[in-house]
Amino acid sequence: MSDTVKRPDLRELFAEEAHKAWSGWMEYLFSKSEANDPGEVIIPAWAAERWRRQAVTPYSELPEDEKKSDREEADRYLQHLPDYDRDIKALEARCANFEAEQAEDAGRIEQLRKRNAELFNHRAEQVKTIAALTEAVNGGVEKVTEQAKTIARLQGIIETLQGCIPDGVGQEVIDHIAALKEARDHDR
Repeated sequence: MSDTVKRPDLRELFAEEAHKAWSGWMEYLFSKSEANDPGEVIIPAWAAERWRRQAVTPYSELPEDEKKSDREEADRYLQHLPDYDRDIKALEARCANFEAEQAEDAGRIEQLRKRNAELFNHRAEQVKTIAALTEAVNGGVEKVTEQAKTIARLQGIIETLQGCIPDGVGQEVIDHIAALKEARDHDR
């Protein structure tokens, strides 16, 4: 539907057609009836019988020649529908496009869900790797800490024994401890 073109209200068009149909019927009725002096209208017996029969007969059971006038009335209504029919077809096309876009969006969403799952799994693997590395580093730190404690104990022992050991032998132990310290510092 065009946003700029204002069309008549379909209800009002149909109401106008209904009024025309009623007015036409009344003119026809009066043309077949007789008016008397006080202005009363008398419907002839043949017309009253025919119209009563038609009034209680479903449209589908009327003879073809009697359906003709009803079809002419229907055609008067239908003349107003082409614009609305065109608009309905345009809306149906827009709906079909929208449904196609929804299907494409659903496909994209599914791809994003899969990618998100892949990233989540990749992140979980990274967390596991970091946990393993942290555990290894913590184990290494504990080992180095134990080595440092051992070296400190040995240094204390050496200092205590330095006075008891002859000069040449003590230097060998001191050199060995220095080598252990250097290896520890290198491992850090």
